[in-house]
Amino acid sequence: MKKAIKNTRIITMGLIMVFIMGFTQVALSIDGNQNPVELKAIGNPNKQPLFELKVNNAVPGEFLVKVKDENGDLLYTEKLSGKNVSRTYQLGTNLEEINDVFNVRFEITSVKTHEVFIYNVTRKNHVVQDIIVAKL
Repeated sequence: MKKAIKNTRIITMGLIMVFIMGFTQVALSIDGNQNPVELKAIGNPNKQPLFELKVNNAVPGEFLVKVKDENGDLLYTEKLSGKNVSRTYQLGTNLEEINDVFNVRFEITSVKTHEVFIYNVTRKNHVVQDIIVAKL
């Protein structure tokens, strides 16, 4: 009798632990994989850099996009509205005409939460050509 109660108690505790760990893992993976703003370099058509901006928001919202050069001068600004918005930006700079360093900054600001996402885009000329997109 005591052994049956002990076995039932062990099985019950095991099932409770499985359920708790299962729900915890799902919740952590949902929160950890979502990136609200993404910026990717997708190519150089006509020797001009092309970037894709994705705003991954489940609820419709407004975002302000600012593109600035290395001196902080405003090159472009746009207000995005909606949910899961995607835009492409092609800079009117011919990459062959740039001798040393190309540096552009994308600032994406949520109008509602005032959260700012900053990406610096840098291109340096050397033997190998790199375009680096970094989230700050």
